[in-house]
Amino acid sequence: MSGDVFTEPLSIPQETEEKEPLEKPLRVDAFAAYFSDGPINGSEPRAIVYSEELGVAIEQL
Repeated sequence: MSGDVFTEPLSIPQETEEKEPLEKPLRVDAFAAYFSDGPINGSEPRAIVYSEELGVAIEQL
């Protein structure tokens, strides 16, 4: 089989037309999400705890 030449034409993938999403994703403001509850008057701040699931420290709910 040495010296065999493949004469199959190469297949060229056809380009697909990219479509714009119908709605643009909303931009999320991290600070607005963090302070969504707003300050709670007369109450203690929430305790900071380590979340095993997230791997970061978060405020206790």
